[in-house]
Formats: sequence, C-alpha cells, structure tokens
Amino acid sequence: MGAIASGGIRVLNEDVVGAIGLDEATIDAVERDERRELERREHAYREGRPPPEIAGRVVILADDGLQHYRLRRSVEIAVVDAARALGNGWLLPAGPLREPASRLRAVDAVVVLTMEGAHTVPPELRGAFTMLLVGDRFARVDDPLTTLPASAFAREGVHALAGIGHPARFFAQLAAMGIAATPHPFPDHHRFVPDDLAIADAQAILMTEKDALKCESFADERCWYLPVRARIDEALVNLVEGKLRGSQAA
Repeated sequence: MGAIASGGIRVLNEDVVGAIGLDEATIDAVERDERRELERREHAYREGRPPPEIAGRVVILADDGLQHYRLRRSVEIAVVDAARALGNGWLLPAGPLREPASRLRAVDAVVVLTMEGAHTVPPELRGAFTMLLVGDRFARVDDPLTTLPASAFAREGVHALAGIGHPARFFAQLAAMGIAATPHPFPDHHRFVPDDLAIADAQAILMTEKDALKCESFADERCWYLPVRARIDEALVNLVEGKLRGSQAA
C-alpha cells in the first residue's frame, strides 16, 4: 500500500488504500511499527557510522521491485527462501510464485536466503549466491543488554511466536539451535497484544527482533528475541558494484 524511507518520507498508493478501506489511524499505526524497524536496521547496519553522503548519487535499492516493470533498473536480484524454494512451482494463487521459475534465468543474480544450520541450498538453485542469517544469543525484550546463549533455552516450557512472512523459517532456526519450542505462528505484520503472550505454561517466549519491537511495551521477563545479521556472499557485492560501474560509464 506504500513505502517509507529515512527522513520522514512516506509514499502511499491511494488506489490500494481506498480499495481496501484503510483509515488514517491504521496507516499511522503500521507506519510507526515500520519506522521503528527501519531505525533498528539503520543502527545495526551502520554500527555508529554517519549516513552516507548521497548528494549527486543515483543508486536506489528497491525491495519488492522485480515485478514492477515500469521501474527502470540496472541490476535485478531475485531472493529465494531456502526453506520454501520454489514451492510447487505454480503461480499465485495456486502456488507461491509471482512469476514463472524461468524468470530466474533473466535476472543478474539469484540469492538463496539460508539460516545457519537450518537449511541448505535446494538442488534446483545450486550455483546461486547465498545470504546467511546468523545469530546465537538472545536478548531480553524488556532489557536488551541482558543476553543468554541458545543453550539456555534447550529446556522444557519454551514457546516461540512469529508474525513474519514465513514463521516456519524462524521455528526451524530455533530447532537447528537445539531449542524444542512450542510454535505459535501469526500472520505477517501481526499487531501483537498482551493476550498473545498470555501462555500459561511458558517459562520463556522467543520471538524475532521485528516482533519484539511490537511487544516491548508489555513484554515481561519471559520474553526474548534473537538478533540476526546477514552474511552476504562477497562475490555478490563485487557483481553488483561491477554492474553499477558499468552503468555509470555508459
């Protein structure tokens, strides 16, 4: 329905907003959550470095832009989740694909998203670049400076919740870390409320960092999140930089 960017920028697709009947309060609530996630990512990725100087630069990175053919692009990157791969190979709504699998042969790079110890690259995607999500310590939602290793949750009474696009990916990552948590999947962008955490027998509740931002105002000492970082194939970085330099020269 729209997009946000640093500096208070917000762009809405008014046609979509009107078609589904979203009111301003709902849009504002979603924007608040997404801005906090944007700020978290900027802080994590910049690691204290100031924002880059963009005056005179013309490089724009667009998420979910592959199917928007009116968007001029210099480089196309398709990211595939290793857990789901290409699914049944069918297009929406019969399958998970927005475009035929043959589209992958036309992009500049295919990147397979994997979790440390949880997934391997599917056979049909061998030769693709990889992006590995890594993280091995949990932070307490109400006190992020308090952390524990994954081994601290390899016990009874551990539950896990996830309101992301593919909750099973998070649950599989926990299993690969030796954590047998009871899973509680929620829809993507779910707005958590205190009742969602009212799990009577839970001694610990694990969640993603994105979901933790939505729970921090009412989370208790049982709630922990897993910070992760992306480890990107260096060859992919070199490929993109080379493509961009070629575009500038042209």
